[in-house]
Amino acid sequence: MRSKSCRDRSTLYHHALAMEPTSSDAAYRVAVLEIEDDHWDRAVPLLERAIELDAHNVQALNNLGVYYLRHARPADAAQLL
Repeated sequence: MRSKSCRDRSTLYHHALAMEPTSSDAAYRVAVLEIEDDHWDRAVPLLERAIELDAHNVQALNNLGVYYLRHARPADAAQLL
């Protein structure tokens, strides 16, 4: 079970994304929550959305690149990293 501070952070980030669906940072923050719970299947679309909204979101680019490296997609990772 998540601690209260983690639940508060999750609530905040999900609310931010709901209120501002065009926020790259909000999409990235929710993706990080999914990554922390090892739900990469839900995190990847959020990372892709964050990059779509801001092609210079270095954190999203890095995390998606790591995902690609872990899934034997070095050419895709190289484009991001």
